[in-house]
Amino acid sequence: MSQIDEYVARQVYADYHFHDPGLRSDEIRGKDLVQAAEILGHRISLIKSQLGPLEEVLWKQEFLGKCAAIRPEVEAIWDARWTELCDGKRLFQQLFRRLRFGMSLPKFKKRVMQEMRSRRTPNWSAVESLLKRLIGG
Repeated sequence: MSQIDEYVARQVYADYHFHDPGLRSDEIRGKDLVQAAEILGHRISLIKSQLGPLEEVLWKQEFLGKCAAIRPEVEAIWDARWTELCDGKRLFQQLFRRLRFGMSLPKFKKRVMQEMRSRRTPNWSAVESLLKRLIGG
């Protein structure tokens, strides 16, 4: 559950569809400087029009309102599918920091995998299947 706020924030923020100012190689490949300047300048204008009317305090309130509105729905989905939706790497790190296992993080991960394998959990079956496909087994 410690990852749910970040998950909600990412969902709400993505819904704004803000343009990214980053330079995309495929957009300027083969273009001269004038053409590249036009492409990049157009994107900057789009971003400026998106951000121009935003007032930080009002936007923050709107963002928090949208997050609060979807959080209960996301929590219900998270409860059912957290094993698919959470960042597994961060889960291991957070567990390791909070519970102090008396072993290194890599050993802890290995131990968890060994336990999953020996108990043949549904999650282990999915991991095993994925690993076999990745290594061509």
